[in-house]
Amino acid sequence: DADIFAVLASGGHYVNVHTPANAGGELRGQILTSNFALATFALSGAQEVPAVSTTATGSGYALVNTRDYNTEVRVVTEGVDDATAAHIHTGRVGTNGEVFVALEQSMEDAGVWMTPEGTQIDADIFAVLASGGHYVNVHTPANTDGELRGQILTSNYALATFALSGAQEVPAVSTSASGSGYALVNTSDYSTEVRVVTEGVDDATAAHIHTGRIGTNGEVFVTLEQSMDDAGVWMTPEGT
Repeated sequence: DADIFAVLASGGHYVNVHTPANAGGELRGQILTSNFALATFALSGAQEVPAVSTTATGSGYALVNTRDYNTEVRVVTEGVDDATAAHIHTGRVGTNGEVFVALEQSMEDAGVWMTPEGTQIDADIFAVLASGGHYVNVHTPANTDGELRGQILTSNYALATFALSGAQEVPAVSTSASGSGYALVNTSDYSTEVRVVTEGVDDATAAHIHTGRIGTNGEVFVTLEQSMDDAGVWMTPEGT
């Protein structure tokens, strides 16, 4: 009837396919008209800047109605029931940014956080969101700057996080320095962002992406640029 259709047309129904291996559902599809943009994303300690070692995990869901820019974001976490806050931040992969929206904790489940009812953005903010410019951060007493982070990304993005160490050099190098790396590729146009955050090598003279498989040395592919604000941060040139 008309009331149920109103729920359906606003993204309020989904199809779920159940299997013996996944009795709760193995395949799900939210029933959405073309004006909705949907993103599902993972939260991990590896996405934090710098990376955090944690066994906690999370899944995120973002839905934007591009007619009125009504926005729903929900994250479901495991292992951080002691979380003190969760926010949507403005910031690209490998960077930390300001709080954009404070999420509300579910009264029924401490592991669930969501946007306040009626949250709306605008076309300019949606352009940032759709290009990977926002992330969710979950803060805990043990990691006040954030224990779980998830970049809000549509399905055309490929994200990789990686560690840097002397042990990976060929041959291996003994050093107390370390680093965290973040790579984001838009598979629609192959625009690429790589950022590394290092500790203990502020005297570095250069940093590059090289072509070469594990255990081999190869040629320079892209020269990274050093941040003007932080000697420990290196990134791909804009427009790579």
